[in-house]
Amino acid sequence: MFSPTKPAPHAPPLTARAAVETVRIGSAGLSASYYAMLGLAVHPLAAVGLGLVAGAADYVKGNALSAAIDGPGFWRRAVAVPLFVVLFVASMIAVDGVLLTLRGKLTAGPADVIGAHERATADHAAAVAELAKLAGVRSPDAIRAAMDGAPVKRSVFRGTNECTDITKDSSLEACRPLTDLRKEMADAIRKRELEAVRDKAAARLDALGPRPAAADPQARILAGAAGVSEDLAAWVLVAIVGFAIEFAACFGMYVLAGPRRPSATSTAQSSFPAPGAGERALAASFATGGHPMPPRPRGTRKPRRPPASNVVAFPHPVIGALEKSGGTVASNQELAQLMGVTEGESTKRVAEVAHLLTLRREGKRIVISLREAAVA
Repeated sequence: MFSPTKPAPHAPPLTARAAVETVRIGSAGLSASYYAMLGLAVHPLAAVGLGLVAGAADYVKGNALSAAIDGPGFWRRAVAVPLFVVLFVASMIAVDGVLLTLRGKLTAGPADVIGAHERATADHAAAVAELAKLAGVRSPDAIRAAMDGAPVKRSVFRGTNECTDITKDSSLEACRPLTDLRKEMADAIRKRELEAVRDKAAARLDALGPRPAAADPQARILAGAAGVSEDLAAWVLVAIVGFAIEFAACFGMYVLAGPRRPSATSTAQSSFPAPGAGERALAASFATGGHPMPPRPRGTRKPRRPPASNVVAFPHPVIGALEKSGGTVASNQELAQLMGVTEGESTKRVAEVAHLLTLRREGKRIVISLREAAVA
């Protein structure tokens, strides 16, 4: 007669609700900001419009999920499921887009440092390698002094325009000491330029500090382990985070909520016995023979201690109701009304104290009375 209804889910604790709501607000904000950035490339009003649409779509997404899980009717759920999936994917794309943008800006600094390190290291190495080939070249001052004392006749010097017009073999041989010194002077000048490049590259390396191992260490490790590019590895990491945000925002409340213990309203009486059912049950017990007696344990029991002087014993509800009515009631229905219970409950209570009662049939009714009242 008393059947518990389906336990209703209760709201999760306040801290859990606050955490889930924070994730939901963050998801909606990321989605709105992503579509707003797309609209801003066209016009500020487009950014506002797309941002509002994204926020409204996020609200519809939550209601679509509720309809898909708890909504009444098959067709309502059939429409709610694809609607939720489409909005979930759209929101996840937006969240991933924002996260990729933020991740790109986060890794841009280390990537620039790595690039500057590589350029400075390459310049330094090239300069050092070329300087190694010019290790025996004298300084420009020493070469200039040697050029001033070069053994070239004055007539040849003037006739070849300072040894610049040396098309003839005779002039070439006569100016060879000076031309060789000029080549060495060019090497000396190049050596000075390379030394400047080397020193500048070394200064840049000192200013840059230690070289980062990678712009995105997570993506680099994942790319190495999976054998994919770092860009794909970075996208996979962002997709995982975006899915986690969307999943927690959509299903967090359902996961954290649990069934509550049945309350007084959730254990309501679902059915009531027909009038006279209690009397028919009593009559059936007489037909089968004897009064229903409560089970008693076997063996001897210790005698009960008398109650203390300050303890007041309350009579059984059936005994109390019969005493108020003068010791006798005309039917089980009347007894149930006196106790304020159903006829079925009254029948159970009568069975508990049947050894103290007298039940007799009068027509279709079962008259119930105390034994001493029946004797009287």
